[in-house]
Amino acid sequence: MINDVVLVFLGWFLGLFTPLVYVPIRRLWVRLRVLRDDSDSSEALDSLKFFTLNSWSPKRQLERSKVEVFYSSDDWQQTWIPHELLNKEKISIADPGGPSSTLRSIVVDHRESDQGQRLLLKYAKSEYSDFIAVSRILTGDPALAEAITHRLRSEDSSTMVEQAPPSVTAINVTVFSEDRRLLILRRSAAVRTSQNEWTLGPNETMLGPRLQAQAGGMEDPFQLAERCLMEETGVGLDELRLLCVSWVGYNVPGAICHWLAHAKVRLTSRELTRRISQSHGGFEVDAIDWMKFDSKALDGIRQSAEAGSLDAHGRLWNRTAGLAAHDIRRWRLLLSRD
Repeated sequence: MINDVVLVFLGWFLGLFTPLVYVPIRRLWVRLRVLRDDSDSSEALDSLKFFTLNSWSPKRQLERSKVEVFYSSDDWQQTWIPHELLNKEKISIADPGGPSSTLRSIVVDHRESDQGQRLLLKYAKSEYSDFIAVSRILTGDPALAEAITHRLRSEDSSTMVEQAPPSVTAINVTVFSEDRRLLILRRSAAVRTSQNEWTLGPNETMLGPRLQAQAGGMEDPFQLAERCLMEETGVGLDELRLLCVSWVGYNVPGAICHWLAHAKVRLTSRELTRRISQSHGGFEVDAIDWMKFDSKALDGIRQSAEAGSLDAHGRLWNRTAGLAAHDIRRWRLLLSRD
């Protein structure tokens, strides 16, 4: 009888106080993991061949109202690649592709003054063939790519941006469904790059300045993310619960100005799968799947992207997926919140 009373009391005690102890400990553990992820961020991005120009966090988010975008028609001299080599490679490309936009300058929002509250971006006209030419050269010459990465680390980043070769601007948007699943896609054979590789969410390239004007104005990173979601997944503005721009930098082998954003949507994974199959950019995808919000799985994606090898499920992930998987770890407290 006494033993039964003791067991009941212990059950009541544990039931009452375990949540009070468990929740703070779990939150502390997650925050320590976030700090650890931030501490090895530079090393992880180096291995993925990305260079950070600026990043934001849930506590220091980029505000849409603080972003200003301009276009420049001024000529400039790039210093990343020998001119003769770049011109020769570009001439050899039969199909120039469509018009795009290349980053010309960036002034980040350092928050130390009224002027510093804004993110100022300047773009110039480019063509997809510019990216193809730069990518071929730097992929074929790892020593040159490493030399550029070293310059990005050691020289003034603003000057390096101003002296970058023409390329393209692209964004990767991760997508979290209403039923708390993370969207993964396999690029089809219809796309020009990264065929048959898996990505965390859709990717989109910025339009050229003339197309920008026809579409109603120049795209800022948020508008680029919204167009990416609409064209690649069929998600409209009113179906977004959250859209955060988290990172900007260079995808070094292609001199791509790469943006990363995270979106939470008011649609289930099943409905989103249907939308994607019927979307404007549906031909770019030949497989759609979903994964749980799981740290171990994200680590596997990053490792596959770094090594260029298949993961435990037989998937080959591209490097932008590795970047996204790494960045999600920084944002997971906000993204996993109901």
